[in-house]
Amino acid sequence: MPPRELGLQNPIEHFNGLFQAKVWRRVRFQSVRAFVAHSTRYVAALSERRRARISAAPARTPWPPDWSFDPSHYPPGQLVYIRRTNEQGTVLAMGRRWLIDRHWCHRLVRLELDLARGELRSYALRRSAPVEQPLLRIQPYEPRRPS
Repeated sequence: MPPRELGLQNPIEHFNGLFQAKVWRRVRFQSVRAFVAHSTRYVAALSERRRARISAAPARTPWPPDWSFDPSHYPPGQLVYIRRTNEQGTVLAMGRRWLIDRHWCHRLVRLELDLARGELRSYALRRSAPVEQPLLRIQPYEPRRPS
């Protein structure tokens, strides 16, 4: 599935933008081999600059060795999605279209799917006040059972 959000919210699109600005638009390559060599050096240099931040990131929690997927049982917990609403104020998440707010069009929202409570909470994200994230809507969520 393609990324839902372009720009700085999406690391892949951010990298593509950096690569185009720093490599693709700055250098004229005489051959594919020259392009591959230059891009390899660029990616290595970028990785080196980011190494400190990457190594300082918290370690991932190990996957439990005795875990197995049971489609008849959904685990408790919470999933968080960032989406941009369309012109009707809806988003696509978990294979469904959700109305968030008709007055919150083409804007970012944080969706919190609470599996234990069976609800989807939508919060407004604003660049002018990033700490304030008002609740827009709470909707019931019933997971689709495998057929």
